[in-house]
Amino acid sequence: MDLIQSSIDRVPRDELAGRLTRFQARLREHRVDIAIISQGVDLVYLAGTRQQAHLLVPPDGEPLLLARKSARRAAWESPWPSRPMRSLRDLPSALAEVGARPARIGLELDVLPVLAYRQYESLWPDTEIVDIGGLLREQRAVKTPWELDRIRDAAVISDAICRAVPDILREGMTELELSARLEAVGRSLGHQGLTPMRAWNMDLYYGVAGAGPSVVAPGHFDGPIAGLGVSVAGPTGASHRPIGRGEPVIVDFVSVSGGYMCDQTRTFSIGPLPGELCDAYAAMREVYATITRSARPGAVGGDVYDQAVARAAALGMADVFMGAPEERVSFVAHGVGLEVDELPLLARGYKGVLEEGMVLAVEPKAVFPALGCVGLENTTVVTPDGLVSLSLSSEEIVVV
Repeated sequence: MDLIQSSIDRVPRDELAGRLTRFQARLREHRVDIAIISQGVDLVYLAGTRQQAHLLVPPDGEPLLLARKSARRAAWESPWPSRPMRSLRDLPSALAEVGARPARIGLELDVLPVLAYRQYESLWPDTEIVDIGGLLREQRAVKTPWELDRIRDAAVISDAICRAVPDILREGMTELELSARLEAVGRSLGHQGLTPMRAWNMDLYYGVAGAGPSVVAPGHFDGPIAGLGVSVAGPTGASHRPIGRGEPVIVDFVSVSGGYMCDQTRTFSIGPLPGELCDAYAAMREVYATITRSARPGAVGGDVYDQAVARAAALGMADVFMGAPEERVSFVAHGVGLEVDELPLLARGYKGVLEEGMVLAVEPKAVFPALGCVGLENTTVVTPDGLVSLSLSSEEIVVV
């Protein structure tokens, strides 16, 4: 294991222990006798490994990690007691090892495939199975100082990508060429490449780098912009379209360091943008300022969203805010951390209350189907004084 030991940083034991203690308190509160964690990102969060494994978490005491592949690597990465696992049939006896006689078993039902659920169900036909995915998502919404430091590291990568744009962006180059060269900048600085999303069928690779109308082409991705992509099988992100002069160039990338993400958008152009787009960008910055002042501890996410929509309408942006009319999304910010789509949200009707230490990617964008998109996005943290940006890049439109 010398190679692994010299090249991969582990999550500190104290960090994992704090997470486990808070999660176990939630299990006791909700009368869950044992939680079985198997989703990759949740394993990273509680066990410090993303190997194929099951983490058995009792309401009290140490957990037990059962790893199929690679058991050897999982045992090095995670501080918890572990042993190899041959099949799901090992689970009932393993529950006895941690002293569990479960009447209520918790599984991540928000992401667990139906066939997998039926396999678990067959092991405990007379036991109640409940969802603990929501409990984990709520806990993960509040970041620890260690997690915030990892997000700050990711922000350094985002800034380096943005600073590289003026040296790379040229009239006539394709969106795909621009994206690939910016992706290389991120990878050279340690970007893991993977940008996990919890949502079903919402694969994401880096994000969107593109220009003009193709950035705002209709798409399945649940965001204000999706990008045209290169095929019907990959209908998001950069396309083969050449980038023209005087059109908005959007770099909306998710950078990742140590598993944690900084989601950032900046607007560029080759030559000056039309006045209409400059005015829209100024309006988006005003909306952003409204959000950062309002999103304090105790604020309700849906109320902050309503304030953002009202401010955009007052600035004459109602028809273009957060998407073309038939493609518009009903949020202006989303949580970010180990996944792109974490809690909390600033979204229509969202009842969740903001807490200090929550991290939000705030992304007011104006979308013009014939022209493209202008806007910004910062990854921010909730403080008593409002949102503070963790992103480092200049918020001005950069004209090349």
